[in-house]
Amino acid sequence: MMSELARGGVGGDTPDSSYTPPPRGAGGAPVGVQGFMMFNDENSTFGGQSNNVPRLLSEKKYSTGTHYFRFRIEKNTDELFFGIISDKDHQNLIQNKHPIESIHGWWNIDRRVITGRKDAHLSALNIYNGDEIVLILNCDAREIFLEYPSMTKLNSIRLVDDVRLCSPPWKVLVEIGKPGRCLLKLIDWGLRAQEANRTE
Repeated sequence: MMSELARGGVGGDTPDSSYTPPPRGAGGAPVGVQGFMMFNDENSTFGGQSNNVPRLLSEKKYSTGTHYFRFRIEKNTDELFFGIISDKDHQNLIQNKHPIESIHGWWNIDRRVITGRKDAHLSALNIYNGDEIVLILNCDAREIFLEYPSMTKLNSIRLVDDVRLCSPPWKVLVEIGKPGRCLLKLIDWGLRAQEANRTE
């Protein structure tokens, strides 16, 4: 379902040396992007329309508390990564030096990336237009979660005790493996736990 390598991407082995300096997000959203970003007045929409690997990297750093990041799939793809990277490895990401041991997360909901390397398991899940995905950082417990409400699915990764591999503060990292194939809308960005529990 998903290609073994996303060119220059998370958990990949073939770097793409191109890099576009990150712009500031609409409404002050703390995002940086490699690729292409579009905005409207209500929410930020992230996609890719070039040969570069589109990446979204938070400018804000997270080291304490629990934070929620909610995305809606506006245009479907079968190659999406959601996760984190240690701030200390920011420059390695820009320079496409892989693997980066502090990268943890998921390709396509349930294929884990641990210390920058993909699990052998291939995702069998399908992501559809209109689906929402929630990335949750529990910094105090050193644990991250990926929730896929349409399938009532919740995955978690507890980071290794060796903090050198993924030391805080963390940045949120999102990647689209196939440029031009997907659009993500940022619904909530970095809500703290007490804010996320409020009724919309």
